[in-house]
Amino acid sequence: MKILTTVLIICFGLFRLEAQNIAPDFTVTLTDGQTKSLYKDYLDKGKTVVLKLFFVDCPPCRTHAPLYQDLYEEWGQGIGPVEFFHLSTSSFDLNQTVLAYDQANGHTFKAAGSDGGSLQAILPYRNGTFGPFQGTPTFVVIAPNRSLTFDTRGTSPANTMELLNQAILNTGAIKPPVGGLNITLSGQIRKYNKPEDSISEQKVALYQGTELISIYDGSDYKFIVPFSNLKYTIRPIDLDVPFRSGISTADILKIQKHILASEVFTSPFQVLASDCNTNNFISAADLVSLRKLLLFRIEEFENAKSIRYIPYKNFDSTVSNVLQHTFLDYYEIFANENHENMDFRLIKIGDVTGEF
Repeated sequence: MKILTTVLIICFGLFRLEAQNIAPDFTVTLTDGQTKSLYKDYLDKGKTVVLKLFFVDCPPCRTHAPLYQDLYEEWGQGIGPVEFFHLSTSSFDLNQTVLAYDQANGHTFKAAGSDGGSLQAILPYRNGTFGPFQGTPTFVVIAPNRSLTFDTRGTSPANTMELLNQAILNTGAIKPPVGGLNITLSGQIRKYNKPEDSISEQKVALYQGTELISIYDGSDYKFIVPFSNLKYTIRPIDLDVPFRSGISTADILKIQKHILASEVFTSPFQVLASDCNTNNFISAADLVSLRKLLLFRIEEFENAKSIRYIPYKNFDSTVSNVLQHTFLDYYEIFANENHENMDFRLIKIGDVTGEF
């Protein structure tokens, strides 16, 4: 019984330690009038958050403030993967007081005073929940997974900033490149048989998660996004192309010759264009579908779209192995570096003679 009790006490203690390392949510009204929540507006979007607990008349806070501003600028001024706050510990520091203080000292990071909810937001960091509160300034680094590093404190203000920078890096945040906060995502979309020609009617969509961010009108696309650790998806918007477009009996004959190995395709894209039922196998069933389409017995392929987009960056498939590969119709990338030459090849299903 004593052993069981001891085990339960140890487990409960470990649970409390783990729970104490989770940053509680808070909502504050900033000095610019915006209302922001820690979870919804930052952590849930993959951002790291840095808190500085301070008050306007605190001498050490004034010493640290210029260095904190420099670090904020190094990390992208809120545009990148990290957001910086300072939250007042004093009931006398109203939002208007903090705003005047920041304007006088050239601070551009986010801030809140007591009437903006700062006292409630910082209470867990002052009441001993995460360790002894040793006065201002106190720095807290909160990772997107809600874990935190409490009271990053060095031997000097400069050393504190070094430790704070490392604590931010430890959350997985990637520092923006020197000299720029914008990331370029670009590429081309071309018909596989006409790689030199642009496609005037083509459009390309950019998503962040499931949210549509932008649509580019043209097949030579370029998106400019802020540097961040966020993942973006680039996906061509399907052209409205009739299923019979570009298809004739010549395509049926050419596919038949490939199946019989009397005249094998020279391009892996011809193989993909032949797969009318998208089962990764070229057979008589594909020929049947094509014949039915040309004879108006069907209006579309049962399991295939009229066209297909294949990511072309690092494409190395051959006629003999292309059907063994799985191809997505989009790119997924993180906006922490430039991504260029993210090209696509457009395939008109059923058209192996290149008439489309």
